[in-house]
Amino acid sequence: MLKKQVEAAKNGIIIVGDFNFPEIDWDTRHMPNSTGGRLFFNTVRKLLLSQHIDFPTRGRGTDTPHVLDLVLTDRPLINTIERMAPIGKSDHCVLLIKTNIGVEQDVRKQKLNFAKGDYDSFRLYMMNKLTEQELPDDDVDSMWEKLKLLIENGVNACVPMIKTFQADIGGKQRNPLPESVRKQIKKKIGCGKNISLVW
Repeated sequence: MLKKQVEAAKNGIIIVGDFNFPEIDWDTRHMPNSTGGRLFFNTVRKLLLSQHIDFPTRGRGTDTPHVLDLVLTDRPLINTIERMAPIGKSDHCVLLIKTNIGVEQDVRKQKLNFAKGDYDSFRLYMMNKLTEQELPDDDVDSMWEKLKLLIENGVNACVPMIKTFQADIGGKQRNPLPESVRKQIKKKIGCGKNISLVW
């Protein structure tokens, strides 16, 4: 099963779990005598996986502590692994694993939705503000800056914001769907609008 999972994955593999092979000595790479342990050990080696746990992860009373919980990777993806206290009555420690894997994040970018703007309120806002305040008439630049600030405040007050989805990858933004797919979606929506039902 481990082999199938690794072969099915493309790259950047991290496998974490309780594999329960206490007879394997990961420090010395000692080959275990048990059939299951030997098979697992050989599979890890053939798949070129690295095992990152170098401390016991399970211990109870006077029992000998063992490395049962493993962290396997196909490349250098692990920064640090910290051993934390067990949760509840568990005899396995908690592993705090910090990786260097980048994550593709969906970014909601906001922009003004001018199609939904309340322009009657905007005109009223501008009329009131221009009546209340006098624009400086001695300096064109000062006059423009004052007028621009009034317009920006009016737009922010009367034009709602809309959120658009974009994926941010390595500082570059792109649309989440290819152009061809988005065209097909628009075409399908357009076909639905042209359907008339006859009873």
